[in-house]
Amino acid sequence: MQPYTIGALPTDKIDQAYPVAVLAFPGIQIDAWRLTCRPSPRPGDEAGELVADEPIMAAIDTRGYIHGLCRIEIAGANGTGLQLETTAFVVAAVLDVAGIAAAMLRALVELCRRRECSRLVITVPSDRCGTLRALAQARDDAAALCGSLAIELLAG
Repeated sequence: MQPYTIGALPTDKIDQAYPVAVLAFPGIQIDAWRLTCRPSPRPGDEAGELVADEPIMAAIDTRGYIHGLCRIEIAGANGTGLQLETTAFVVAAVLDVAGIAAAMLRALVELCRRRECSRLVITVPSDRCGTLRALAQARDDAAALCGSLAIELLAG
């Protein structure tokens, strides 16, 4: 397993990420992908400012190649607190699916912790590379890291 940087998709890598994005969003056109990557506003501080949320998380290796993407959104969870949702979680690799999925899951769990989310819902649109199985294993392996966070994995 090689190290991956997990974080917001850098703006200079949006076009490079497009082939991976097509796995998550079949049929998406490049212009629509670029719009998808734009930060969406969310309620900010007491002054009412809007604070940008980065909508796309990426796994990037040390050479700058993109190996995974997910679209993230924080929403209310029917009165049970905040919920972090991924509408598309894709690993675009064959050799290190488990490592990439585990690194992305750890980053999502940490984001949930920072944003005080009580629930994480991950949707995997296509399971060509065993991503769902790798996520389930990573979730089980990281049970202590997750604490009381409820994690739901969905095939979409």
